[in-house]
Amino acid sequence: MTTFQRKTALLLALLAAALPAQVITEQTIVTDSIDVFTTGFKSGKSPGIAMVQTLVLPGWGHHYLEKRNRALVYFTADALCLFGAVFSERFSRGLYESARSYARTYADAAGAEGLDEYYWQNLAVYEDSRTYNYIQELNRTPERKYVDPDLQWNWADVTFMDTYKEIWEHATTFHVASTFFIGAMVLNRVIAFIDIRTTTRYRGIKKTSSMHILPFLASGYKTGMILTTSF
Repeated sequence: MTTFQRKTALLLALLAAALPAQVITEQTIVTDSIDVFTTGFKSGKSPGIAMVQTLVLPGWGHHYLEKRNRALVYFTADALCLFGAVFSERFSRGLYESARSYARTYADAAGAEGLDEYYWQNLAVYEDSRTYNYIQELNRTPERKYVDPDLQWNWADVTFMDTYKEIWEHATTFHVASTFFIGAMVLNRVIAFIDIRTTTRYRGIKKTSSMHILPFLASGYKTGMILTTSF
């Protein structure tokens, strides 16, 4: 290296030392966030309409909200309860009529038409009307006595009375069953109504569970990724 080159290098070194140090920092570059996991409630359906429909027919409201499987369950349950109620009540009425016909045949109660259930129940307890009237006198309830000749009865044999009682009890059992099925239909509507009310309670709020990936570039050469989650 010549003397000139040495002087030039020394001059450049002195100038570099005299200048203030400068740090260049590039701005962070952030892209738009990407939502990769999202769940929410589909809007556009009226929960109020769905609840009214459910009270009319269970499953109708769920079908309106496009919940096909639940709609099928509630509709099937209501249909079965309706069938059970109708079948039980009709079978019960048939048994009641059979019991009355049996009593007219074997207890000589042919004139007892259009009487209330209390009369027909007494035929299953007392062998004849005379015994019944005697019990009413002992109970000091003479107004309950059957004094009309058309209301008298007398079972030909106790076994006939037992058979009549059995038929009457079966009729009562099916009548109670029909009431149970009607209650089940009401309960099915209540459960379906609560189901719709619960599933659409937050219909105005979109609930999300997401992960955002934010790439950035900073400090010139260092790169990285920011991972954020929101609920």
